[in-house]
Amino acid sequence: MSLIAEIDLQQTEATASSVLPSCPHCGPRPAVEFVCSGAAPQEAGFDPFVLDGGAWAEALFRRPSAAGLHYERWYHLRGCGLGFEALRDTNANIFHRAWPVAEACLLDAAE
Repeated sequence: MSLIAEIDLQQTEATASSVLPSCPHCGPRPAVEFVCSGAAPQEAGFDPFVLDGGAWAEALFRRPSAAGLHYERWYHLRGCGLGFEALRDTNANIFHRAWPVAEACLLDAAE
């Protein structure tokens, strides 16, 4: 089952708004408007600009997939089209917080 299908299923079964992604630019929207592009850069643990093809494939396809809290990069593809990062619990599929990507870049630069 796809992530979007899981979110849709939980949307009908639960009333908690935190199950749905909330775009920091547009607010809460239907789950079908969003797409996840994977781990956010601070969680990925690698810089894609310095990896060769083999190392890049290893980083993308042979990484652990532990359950729990994860920083992820999301796009409001069928809405404003802007990206954001979110802290999501993959066990319960609950979004705890979301913020614009530009905010995340500023935080990374400050460290």
